Amino acid sequence: MKSRTSISSILGNVLLVFASVLGSLLIAEFGIRLLAPQDLDPHPRGLYSADSELGWTLTPGFSGEDSSPEFEVSLRINSIGIRDKELGPKLPNQQRILILGDSFTYGTGVEWRDAYPHRVQDELRAMGRPGVTVVNGGVPGYGTNRQVVHFDRLVDQVQPDIVLVGFFSGNDLFDNLNLNDAEVIDGYLITKVLGSRAQLTQSLGIPVEFKIWIRTRSHLYGVLMNAWSAMLAKTETTFDENALEVYREDPTDRVASAVETTREILGRFAEECRARGVKLGLVLIPNGWLSPSLDGRPGYRLERPTELIYQVAIDLDIPVIDLSAQLGTIASSGLYFPADGHWTPEGHTVAGRAIATALLDGELVSLLTESPRNPQAGD
Repeated sequence: MKSRTSISSILGNVLLVFASVLGSLLIAEFGIRLLAPQDLDPHPRGLYSADSELGWTLTPGFSGEDSSPEFEVSLRINSIGIRDKELGPKLPNQQRILILGDSFTYGTGVEWRDAYPHRVQDELRAMGRPGVTVVNGGVPGYGTNRQVVHFDRLVDQVQPDIVLVGFFSGNDLFDNLNLNDAEVIDGYLITKVLGSRAQLTQSLGIPVEFKIWIRTRSHLYGVLMNAWSAMLAKTETTFDENALEVYREDPTDRVASAVETTREILGRFAEECRARGVKLGLVLIPNGWLSPSLDGRPGYRLERPTELIYQVAIDLDIPVIDLSAQLGTIASSGLYFPADGHWTPEGHTVAGRAIATALLDGELVSLLTESPRNPQAGD
């Protein structure tokens, strides 16, 4: 009898604790919903579509909102699947520049007009080149390997005279090895492999489907995940050694392989552009958000991956501009979102001005031809 009483007492206490915890969580959930409701979508559901060749694309015709504790922006994807307005017919006196890239080019965290491709256009027109139109072909997560395919799909519709490839030093080298891959699950783009940013749910082995379920329903979960991200950013533990590998002074075998793979991809890209009569240039985008994590770390340098790709571009005779001087570190006031790590509107303005200047009288000057006598801005 005593044994049964003890077991009943223990079970009763366990159930009481469970009920208390559950009740506290429910109270917290409803309290947050009432006083501080959270955005429940990491990005709008349906923004991405699965693609058998590329893995994912932006969904043509999509419209929605993207928000975080640091920004709230509108999203519109046009009929050819890029974050830009609809393109009309190309006019005879018009020059078009297509800029490809990942989330920095796409403009995560800013309105489409504030993304650097359109800042390039604004600057060029202000500098006396009204006949130039710049088209934003950026897609979050795309490395150079996917950008080549994306170019093939867009080139006949955009009819660019110039293609600029935005190369992000933070992950594009490994993206070209398909090591940091992703897939569309239940309407969301989900990273398959731990790469650059530590994620608590992945490190704990929580299934992706459950993460999506709770992330899109629980305001309490949103608060906890935002706090986790903020803590990682402040303690500089967001990046693991695998992510830092590309910044080593002495490249590992994997980095060397990624550089050679990227060389092959850019070489094919250059040949394809030449065959189509399109000029190709490269824009090197530094990972300024990472700079605090490398301070004082012997054998690592923030500039290392940029230097490697810069040399590849020179070897292939591809004009290249390195934005490290303008956007090299997160310490640059107001240029990066502190937790998200992408550029703010001010950061995009700095990038756009630097690229436009390089096209008119700098590293990229060989790409932009003289303006026609009577230029028309057109679309």
